[in-house]
Amino acid sequence: MPNYMFNIILFIGVFILLYHGYKIYMKIKNKQNPWVNLFHILVVAPLLIYIGHKKQDSPRYIYEFIFMLSFAAIGYHAYYMIT
Repeated sequence: MPNYMFNIILFIGVFILLYHGYKIYMKIKNKQNPWVNLFHILVVAPLLIYIGHKKQDSPRYIYEFIFMLSFAAIGYHAYYMIT
């Protein structure tokens, strides 16, 4: 993967962290359940930031974990599209 892609991944991770942090604040303020936003802050954003920071030195299992999360997201959204 080209080195500039790691910078893009790092930016996306930081953006996800900030965006979902704001969304959690708004949901708590409106007494809504912020579990999706918490998942993004605690799982997705740190993984992307880690890959963006470590670049080529990121272990393979991190990529595999992101791959598993993407298939889980596809299944989750497909289920709600069907029902």
